[in-house]
Amino acid sequence: MTDHDRVLREAYDEAYRQNQNLRNELRAKDLELQQKDARIEELKFDNTNLRRSLDSLSNLDGLQEDEIHNLKRKNSKLRKDKDDLNARTRELRHEMDAKIRPMVDQINALKQEVANWRLQFESEKRKNNDLERRYGRLRENLDIHTQQSEAFRTQNENLRAENEQLAQVLELERRLRVSRF
Repeated sequence: MTDHDRVLREAYDEAYRQNQNLRNELRAKDLELQQKDARIEELKFDNTNLRRSLDSLSNLDGLQEDEIHNLKRKNSKLRKDKDDLNARTRELRHEMDAKIRPMVDQINALKQEVANWRLQFESEKRKNNDLERRYGRLRENLDIHTQQSEAFRTQNENLRAENEQLAQVLELERRLRVSRF
């Protein structure tokens, strides 16, 4: 083999190897392309399902918008009712304050009157206690004087009886003297 044949053979071998590599790459790319085609089909199927879901959600969105509108209307009505109730509450509080104020004043006056009565009661109670103490002392003194009076009465009766005896004795003595003369 000549140099020229050898160069051609090497060039042929090199071209053959490159051809094999390119074929292998082509097979790998074909496999990758098939996988991507399968993935595209899956995505198309998912896309179709998503479109159907989106369409049904669009219908739901319309329903939700109606519901939101109804809820906003109800919310506005409730806020108006709340404001009306707050205004009515303020009116009622004002009326209640106007009606209660005289009652509170009357209650305060009654409390003051009760406090005055309590003070007067305490004062009278102290006076009563003082009088009861004085009564107790006077009663003790009376009992003592009653006992003394009883003792004096008995002494007086004893002295009277003794006096009568002495008067009788004196009368007898005087009669005896008169009869001796």
